[in-house]
Amino acid sequence: MRFFCLCLLMFCTSCTAILDLDPRERFIVVQGALINEPKQTILVNYSAYLHEVEMMEINHANVVVEELNLDGEVVAEYEFESCGSGQYEAYFEPKFGLRYNLSVEVPGYATVSASTVYPIRENIRNLTKQNDRYWFESKNAPLYLWVYGVEMDYRKDSFVPVQYIYANPKLTVADYNGLDVEVEFIQHIDVDSFNVLAMIDDVGEPIHWRYVRCELGTESRPHVEGGRWWYGINVIPDFALRDDGLPDRYSYVSFDSVSAEYDRYLKEVISYDLKLDHLPISDFASLYERHEIYTNVQNGTGIFGAIYRQRMSPLVYCYYEEYNQ
Repeated sequence: MRFFCLCLLMFCTSCTAILDLDPRERFIVVQGALINEPKQTILVNYSAYLHEVEMMEINHANVVVEELNLDGEVVAEYEFESCGSGQYEAYFEPKFGLRYNLSVEVPGYATVSASTVYPIRENIRNLTKQNDRYWFESKNAPLYLWVYGVEMDYRKDSFVPVQYIYANPKLTVADYNGLDVEVEFIQHIDVDSFNVLAMIDDVGEPIHWRYVRCELGTESRPHVEGGRWWYGINVIPDFALRDDGLPDRYSYVSFDSVSAEYDRYLKEVISYDLKLDHLPISDFASLYERHEIYTNVQNGTGIFGAIYRQRMSPLVYCYYEEYNQ
């Protein structure tokens, strides 16, 4: 089943007509991603009618996640408790490389289900930084990596993602043991350019909207032969800077290794958001289009995926005035 977004534009002319595109039915929307933290969260809502701004929450569902071993046998079952506002929580940490099956039961609806495999640790290991690059070791089996900046919004007293992130357009592949000063660069791999907004003229580096996406060990981005390699990436989120020209001490860079279905979902959602942001105001026809976003949810829509998240402090060296010049 595909998730679609429809917007209804109503305006007055000399001849007024009411367009009734409302499907007159609701379906279940599930949103959640398992993460390497003690608490897991799943959101469950009804889809919204066209005249509604927000989706209606569901607080009476039965939400369960099964954990399967490598032989496909169920070895654990986690029941999620309703916390109100359509949010369900359970306390456990997913294990690397295992499959997790989600089922959501809502009275009057068919059971909603989805499945995901938690990323393996070998995809991104020994994450560290050195001067103007972050380094990580990977076996590429496969790796869907999303990198972005997060900073504290003191007005809201909460952490928020940074809108823009600068990045060297290529990953550096290095063959060496340990972080030696002498590094043999053997290859460069392109990062994804789907959300590039502009290029910095003087250095030729792209400005990405929110995220830098890297794909390794897949059909479109085959891995480097010979086993495990080190990869270097230069990313500079557009953090708000203090008086000394450096990011706030609470700012950090997040490295998310995500499951294949969550990667596809994120890319399609962000691509759609970028399209809306750049549509001309007079392009009314696009508001009536049916927009399909990938979903792995059966008998409903939404996404159930997995994230292995690591956090790093900013590359302080890259914010010095001398570097930017």
